[in-house]
Amino acid sequence: MTRSFLFLLSLGVFSNAIANTVKLELPSEQLVIDYTAPIRLERAIADTVLHSENHAPFSYPLNNALFNIDKQRVANNKKQAVLNLIDKLKKQEPTLYESLGVLREQVKTWPVGYRENVSLDLDFVRLTPSANPMLNGHYQFEYPDRPNTIYLEGLFVSATKPEARPDWTAKDYLSTSRGLSSASNSYAWVIYPDGNSKRVGFAYWNDENTPLPPGSSIFLGFNNPSKELSQLEQDIVSLIAWRRNY
Repeated sequence: MTRSFLFLLSLGVFSNAIANTVKLELPSEQLVIDYTAPIRLERAIADTVLHSENHAPFSYPLNNALFNIDKQRVANNKKQAVLNLIDKLKKQEPTLYESLGVLREQVKTWPVGYRENVSLDLDFVRLTPSANPMLNGHYQFEYPDRPNTIYLEGLFVSATKPEARPDWTAKDYLSTSRGLSSASNSYAWVIYPDGNSKRVGFAYWNDENTPLPPGSSIFLGFNNPSKELSQLEQDIVSLIAWRRNY
């Protein structure tokens, strides 16, 4: 009885020790940093800077992302839910069958991960206690080089990547690719490299002159969408924010 109790106790201590460790992967450096106890986000960012030789983490910080590997299943389920909703709508909206098929072909190719909704600005994190959470578990810190394109996705004849230009707005980028007949001609979604997004107008009567930093995505949705189609658009937009090294 005593031996069994001690075994269970030691097993519990071992499991708890594993649960309170941190593994931080830096794919750009092909490096893994292990910690024996939970750490603050500030420490993770500072150590990333310290160990970065091949890439500069803050050469384009807007594009940095912290993915929680322990929550990968959440991301996989989120993507599958979008695909399932598209399949459901293809049956309910026969006139949009081809357009929904275009979206499905795009979504199924996206590698996604659970992206933590945190600021990765080291100075901001240091000065803002609420922005400096404790990390516990397995993470990957991605900080790709500064991109030079904008991603056009959604209801286009073909998804393209026009070159990013400092004097261009969403309207200019949208004019470079032809939309499907079902696509909106006045509104689109803009997804910024940091994962934030918003719906913007681009027609002559509602053009918001929205500038886009390199690496942003523009998702073109439906014209006069139903409630379910609007929900699909929002789900796809949130999935774009979770794409990995795209």
